[in-house]
Amino acid sequence: MNVTKAVKTATRRLEQAVKVLFFNPLKSFTVSSNARQLYYPPGIKALRASSINNKYRKQTMTHPVTRFLATCLLGPLSTIALAADITPGEPLPDLTITEKGECVLRGEETAFVPWSTGDLNNKIQVVEYVAARAGIDKVHEDFYAALETEFDPETIGVTKLINSDDAMWGTSGLVVGEVKKNKQQKPEHRLVVDAEGLGLEQWGLEEKTANLIVLDAEGRVLLFEDEAMSEQAIADAVGRMRQAVAQ
Repeated sequence: MNVTKAVKTATRRLEQAVKVLFFNPLKSFTVSSNARQLYYPPGIKALRASSINNKYRKQTMTHPVTRFLATCLLGPLSTIALAADITPGEPLPDLTITEKGECVLRGEETAFVPWSTGDLNNKIQVVEYVAARAGIDKVHEDFYAALETEFDPETIGVTKLINSDDAMWGTSGLVVGEVKKNKQQKPEHRLVVDAEGLGLEQWGLEEKTANLIVLDAEGRVLLFEDEAMSEQAIADAVGRMRQAVAQ
Protein backbone atom coordinates (compact mmCIF):
# COMPACT_ATOMS: atom_id res chain seq x y z
CA MET A 1 0.00 0.00 0.00
CA ASN A 2 2.90 2.37 0.75
CA VAL A 3 4.31 1.79 -2.74
CA THR A 4 0.95 2.58 -4.32
CA LYS A 5 0.61 5.81 -2.32
CA ALA A 6 4.14 6.85 -3.29
CA VAL A 7 3.36 6.27 -6.96
CA LYS A 8 0.14 8.28 -6.65
CA THR A 9 2.01 11.16 -5.05
CA ALA A 10 4.62 11.08 -7.83
CA THR A 11 1.84 10.98 -10.43
CA ARG A 12 0.12 14.05 -8.95
CA ARG A 13 3.37 15.98 -8.84
CA LEU A 14 4.17 15.04 -12.41
CA GLU A 15 0.71 16.14 -13.52
CA GLN A 16 1.27 19.50 -11.80
CA ALA A 17 4.65 19.86 -13.51
CA VAL A 18 3.10 19.18 -16.93
CA LYS A 19 0.39 21.77 -16.26
CA VAL A 20 2.94 24.37 -15.18
CA LEU A 21 5.11 23.60 -18.21
CA PHE A 22 2.33 24.10 -20.72
CA PHE A 23 0.05 26.58 -18.93
CA ASN A 24 2.66 29.21 -18.02
CA PRO A 25 1.76 31.19 -21.17
CA LEU A 26 -1.70 31.72 -19.67
CA LYS A 27 -0.25 34.05 -17.04
CA SER A 28 0.68 36.59 -19.74
CA PHE A 29 -2.29 35.90 -21.98
CA THR A 30 -4.68 38.88 -22.10
CA VAL A 31 -7.82 39.83 -23.95
CA SER A 32 -7.10 41.18 -27.42
CA SER A 33 -7.24 44.92 -28.07
CA ASN A 34 -10.35 44.47 -30.22
CA ALA A 35 -12.15 42.79 -27.33
CA ARG A 36 -11.09 45.57 -24.92
CA GLN A 37 -12.55 48.23 -27.21
CA LEU A 38 -16.05 46.84 -26.64
CA TYR A 39 -17.90 47.74 -23.44
CA TYR A 40 -19.02 44.89 -21.21
CA PRO A 41 -20.48 45.22 -17.71
CA PRO A 42 -17.94 43.97 -15.10
CA GLY A 43 -19.48 40.50 -14.71
CA ILE A 44 -19.83 39.97 -18.46
CA LYS A 45 -16.29 41.27 -19.05
CA ALA A 46 -14.92 38.64 -16.66
CA LEU A 47 -16.86 35.93 -18.44
CA ARG A 48 -15.62 37.19 -21.80
CA ALA A 49 -11.99 37.07 -20.68
CA SER A 50 -12.55 33.67 -19.09
CA SER A 51 -14.02 32.25 -22.30
CA ILE A 52 -11.02 33.44 -24.31
CA ASN A 53 -8.61 31.96 -21.76
CA ASN A 54 -10.57 28.69 -21.77
CA LYS A 55 -10.34 28.57 -25.56
CA TYR A 56 -6.58 29.09 -25.34
CA ARG A 57 -6.32 26.40 -22.64
CA LYS A 58 -8.29 23.96 -24.78
CA GLN A 59 -6.01 24.60 -27.75
CA THR A 60 -2.96 24.09 -25.53
CA MET A 61 -4.20 20.80 -24.06
CA THR A 62 -5.14 19.40 -27.48
CA HIS A 63 -1.81 20.36 -29.02
CA PRO A 64 -0.12 17.16 -30.32
CA VAL A 65 3.11 17.85 -28.43
CA THR A 66 1.25 18.35 -25.13
CA ARG A 67 -0.79 15.20 -25.58
CA PHE A 68 2.24 13.13 -26.60
CA LEU A 69 4.36 14.21 -23.63
CA ALA A 70 1.49 13.84 -21.14
CA THR A 71 0.83 10.30 -22.42
CA CYS A 72 4.50 9.32 -22.23
CA LEU A 73 5.04 10.82 -18.79
CA LEU A 74 1.77 9.98 -17.05
CA GLY A 75 0.55 6.83 -18.77
CA PRO A 76 2.80 4.23 -17.12
CA LEU A 77 2.43 5.74 -13.65
CA SER A 78 -1.35 6.09 -13.79
CA THR A 79 -1.71 2.41 -14.68
CA ILE A 80 0.15 1.44 -11.51
CA ALA A 81 -1.51 4.04 -9.30
CA LEU A 82 -5.03 2.88 -10.02
CA ALA A 83 -4.47 -0.60 -8.60
CA ALA A 84 -6.89 -1.04 -5.71
CA ASP A 85 -5.51 -1.53 -2.20
CA ILE A 86 -8.47 -3.75 -1.25
CA THR A 87 -7.55 -7.44 -1.27
CA PRO A 88 -9.86 -10.40 -0.55
CA GLY A 89 -8.73 -12.24 2.57
CA GLU A 90 -7.02 -9.16 3.99
CA PRO A 91 -8.41 -6.56 6.44
CA LEU A 92 -10.01 -3.48 4.92
CA PRO A 93 -7.43 -0.66 5.07
CA ASP A 94 -8.20 1.88 7.78
CA LEU A 95 -10.10 4.99 6.75
CA THR A 96 -11.20 7.96 8.86
CA ILE A 97 -13.51 10.66 7.54
CA THR A 98 -13.93 13.87 9.53
CA GLU A 99 -14.98 16.29 6.76
CA LYS A 100 -18.77 15.70 6.78
CA GLY A 101 -18.71 12.01 7.81
CA GLU A 102 -21.67 9.85 8.83
CA CYS A 103 -25.17 11.25 8.61
CA VAL A 104 -27.06 10.50 11.85
CA LEU A 105 -30.58 11.24 13.07
CA ARG A 106 -31.13 13.46 16.08
CA GLY A 107 -34.83 13.55 16.57
CA GLU A 108 -36.31 14.85 13.34
CA GLU A 109 -33.06 16.53 12.34
CA THR A 110 -29.88 15.15 10.79
CA ALA A 111 -26.25 15.85 11.63
CA PHE A 112 -22.83 14.69 10.50
CA VAL A 113 -20.28 13.04 12.79
CA PRO A 114 -16.78 11.62 12.14
CA TRP A 115 -16.69 8.06 10.80
CA SER A 116 -13.99 5.42 10.56
CA THR A 117 -13.68 1.79 9.55
CA GLY A 118 -13.41 1.04 13.27
CA ASP A 119 -17.15 1.80 13.49
CA LEU A 120 -17.95 -1.35 11.51
CA ASN A 121 -19.15 -3.73 14.22
CA ASN A 122 -18.75 -7.49 14.53
CA LYS A 123 -21.07 -8.81 11.85
CA ILE A 124 -21.11 -9.22 8.08
CA GLN A 125 -20.74 -5.79 6.52
CA VAL A 126 -21.54 -4.49 3.06
CA VAL A 127 -19.56 -1.34 2.35
CA GLU A 128 -20.06 0.56 -0.89
CA TYR A 129 -17.93 3.50 -1.99
CA VAL A 130 -19.56 5.46 -4.81
CA ALA A 131 -18.96 8.62 -6.78
CA ALA A 132 -21.66 11.24 -6.26
CA ARG A 133 -22.77 11.09 -9.88
CA ALA A 134 -26.14 10.32 -11.40
CA GLY A 135 -26.76 6.63 -12.08
CA ILE A 136 -23.60 5.31 -10.42
CA ASP A 137 -25.44 4.60 -7.17
CA LYS A 138 -27.63 2.10 -9.09
CA VAL A 139 -24.77 -0.08 -10.36
CA HIS A 140 -25.25 -2.63 -7.55
CA GLU A 141 -29.01 -2.32 -7.03
CA ASP A 142 -29.57 -5.97 -8.09
CA PHE A 143 -27.16 -7.07 -5.39
CA TYR A 144 -29.03 -5.07 -2.75
CA ALA A 145 -32.33 -6.54 -3.93
CA ALA A 146 -30.88 -10.01 -3.38
CA LEU A 147 -29.77 -9.03 0.12
CA GLU A 148 -33.28 -7.93 1.07
CA THR A 149 -34.62 -11.28 -0.11
CA GLU A 150 -31.97 -13.53 1.45
CA PHE A 151 -31.01 -11.93 4.77
CA ASP A 152 -32.58 -10.52 7.89
CA PRO A 153 -31.57 -6.83 8.18
CA GLU A 154 -30.25 -7.52 11.68
CA THR A 155 -27.61 -9.95 10.39
CA ILE A 156 -26.09 -7.71 7.74
CA GLY A 157 -24.73 -4.19 8.15
CA VAL A 158 -24.90 -1.81 5.19
CA THR A 159 -22.72 1.29 4.93
CA LYS A 160 -22.64 3.50 1.84
CA LEU A 161 -19.86 6.05 1.46
CA ILE A 162 -20.56 8.83 -1.01
CA ASN A 163 -17.57 10.63 -2.45
CA SER A 164 -18.93 14.16 -2.83
CA ASP A 165 -15.50 15.26 -4.07
CA ASP A 166 -16.19 13.15 -7.17
CA ALA A 167 -19.35 14.95 -8.28
CA MET A 168 -20.46 17.27 -11.05
CA TRP A 169 -19.25 20.80 -10.41
CA GLY A 170 -21.56 22.74 -8.11
CA THR A 171 -23.64 19.74 -7.00
CA SER A 172 -21.96 18.83 -3.68
CA GLY A 173 -24.65 20.72 -1.74
CA LEU A 174 -27.34 18.74 -3.54
CA VAL A 175 -25.52 15.52 -2.67
CA VAL A 176 -25.56 16.35 1.05
CA GLY A 177 -29.27 17.18 0.90
CA GLU A 178 -30.02 13.89 -0.84
CA VAL A 179 -28.06 11.95 1.78
CA LYS A 180 -30.06 13.58 4.57
CA LYS A 181 -33.33 12.67 2.86
CA ASN A 182 -32.25 9.06 2.28
CA LYS A 183 -31.17 8.71 5.91
CA GLN A 184 -34.61 9.74 7.08
CA GLN A 185 -36.21 7.25 4.70
CA LYS A 186 -33.87 4.33 5.58
CA PRO A 187 -32.49 5.01 9.07
CA GLU A 188 -31.09 1.47 9.35
CA HIS A 189 -28.52 2.21 6.62
CA ARG A 190 -25.32 4.03 7.47
CA LEU A 191 -24.65 6.87 5.03
CA VAL A 192 -21.26 8.58 5.02
CA VAL A 193 -20.23 11.64 2.99
CA ASP A 194 -16.53 11.71 2.07
CA ALA A 195 -16.16 15.40 1.23
CA GLU A 196 -12.42 15.17 0.54
CA GLY A 197 -12.36 11.90 -1.42
CA LEU A 198 -10.05 10.25 1.11
CA GLY A 199 -11.42 6.78 0.42
CA LEU A 200 -10.65 7.13 -3.27
CA GLU A 201 -7.00 7.83 -2.51
CA GLN A 202 -6.39 5.61 0.52
CA TRP A 203 -8.19 2.58 -0.91
CA GLY A 204 -6.69 3.04 -4.38
CA LEU A 205 -10.04 3.32 -6.20
CA GLU A 206 -10.94 4.93 -9.52
CA GLU A 207 -13.12 7.99 -10.07
CA LYS A 208 -16.67 7.70 -11.42
CA THR A 209 -17.13 4.16 -10.09
CA ALA A 210 -19.20 2.21 -7.57
CA ASN A 211 -17.08 -0.15 -5.45
CA LEU A 212 -18.72 -2.93 -3.44
CA ILE A 213 -16.91 -4.52 -0.49
CA VAL A 214 -18.19 -7.34 1.73
CA LEU A 215 -16.46 -7.93 5.06
CA ASP A 216 -16.69 -10.90 7.36
CA ALA A 217 -17.32 -10.50 11.09
CA GLU A 218 -13.59 -10.04 11.73
CA GLY A 219 -13.22 -7.25 9.18
CA ARG A 220 -11.54 -9.28 6.43
CA VAL A 221 -12.57 -8.68 2.82
CA LEU A 222 -14.81 -11.48 1.52
CA LEU A 223 -15.25 -9.94 -1.91
CA PHE A 224 -14.58 -6.76 -3.81
CA GLU A 225 -16.40 -5.65 -6.97
CA ASP A 226 -15.81 -2.40 -8.85
CA GLU A 227 -18.35 -2.92 -11.63
CA ALA A 228 -21.87 -4.25 -12.17
CA MET A 229 -22.28 -7.88 -11.08
CA SER A 230 -23.82 -10.63 -13.20
CA GLU A 231 -26.60 -12.84 -11.83
CA GLN A 232 -24.06 -15.61 -11.25
CA ALA A 233 -21.69 -13.26 -9.43
CA ILE A 234 -24.53 -12.10 -7.18
CA ALA A 235 -25.54 -15.70 -6.44
CA ASP A 236 -21.93 -16.59 -5.60
CA ALA A 237 -21.62 -13.55 -3.32
CA VAL A 238 -24.85 -14.39 -1.49
CA GLY A 239 -23.65 -17.96 -1.03
CA ARG A 240 -20.37 -16.86 0.49
CA MET A 241 -22.19 -14.44 2.78
CA ARG A 242 -24.52 -17.22 3.95
CA GLN A 243 -21.52 -19.33 4.89
CA ALA A 244 -19.96 -16.40 6.76
CA VAL A 245 -23.19 -15.73 8.68
CA ALA A 246 -23.43 -19.41 9.66
CA GLN A 247 -19.92 -19.48 11.16
